[in-house]
Amino acid sequence: MAHGKRRGFALVTAALFSGVMIFASALALREARSLFDEKLEEARRLRAENAAAQAAALAGSWLKGELGASAGELFSPSTAPKQEPLIALPQNFFSELEKIYPDYDFSCVTADLYYAPLFSASAAALGLPFVPPRRREDGSVVRYFMQKTSASGKEEERSLFSIIRIFGCSMNAEGEIVCGTENETY
Repeated sequence: MAHGKRRGFALVTAALFSGVMIFASALALREARSLFDEKLEEARRLRAENAAAQAAALAGSWLKGELGASAGELFSPSTAPKQEPLIALPQNFFSELEKIYPDYDFSCVTADLYYAPLFSASAAALGLPFVPPRRREDGSVVRYFMQKTSASGKEEERSLFSIIRIFGCSMNAEGEIVCGTENETY
């Protein structure tokens, strides 16, 4: 009879131990899944941030080239404000980045911050400040532009990342366009 009790005790002990191990395994699995989800979300955010940073660099470089094409008109102290200050990117501008990041859509809004009063209501809706050109001590005229560049995941809205830059651009005495980031927000 004692042998049967020991066997029953061992069986109950093994069953309890197995139950505790299953419960501990379930908790560990849940914790691992939570950690995995957290790291996956962080990786998605970083990928969107990287895609947006590359798009912003490309758009900023493009803006400098665009300004060089119309430098004489833009950097004259007597230049009138723009009636339509939004500057459109060429169609398919981000096509190379879309090949690198096929899961993302890219967009960029570029605006001259010296705009006509007729555009004030639209500018307020877009969050565009009004900044007239300024003459610097060296005689050059600096003009301000704002770009909002975004990368958004095609399947997940949470992976949207935007970079807003305000550029101060001027033409130096040699006629070279110099652009510098005055402010940048993410």
